Amino acid sequence: MPIQLIISLVFIDQYYTFTVMLFSAIFLIMAILYHSKYLVLNSSLYWMWILFMNLPFFLVNYILTSLPVVSYSPDAIWGIRITTIPFEDFFYSFSMLSFYLFVYLLIKKKWLKENE
Repeated sequence: MPIQLIISLVFIDQYYTFTVMLFSAIFLIMAILYHSKYLVLNSSLYWMWILFMNLPFFLVNYILTSLPVVSYSPDAIWGIRITTIPFEDFFYSFSMLSFYLFVYLLIKKKWLKENE
């Protein structure tokens, strides 16, 4: 069981923390269940992609949270920030990017089967 699932249940009253941790946990569970078909978590390319994609995320999110274009209720997050970015946003980015990739791999596999 991914630790994010436990964290989401512990922080169920903080809706943003709960949501991003829950979706991170769902992705990890799906990645583990479909491990034999899609070796996502074991792929160094996947982790390099996540790291690379966090660079523009960090820059844009920093600007948006610095200018107060985007603000977070203290009741919705832990309060831990990296510069001006709530810690939970990194889990949001991780789950969003990972779900995009996972859906892409599922559709690609289905598409290839249909076109054979």
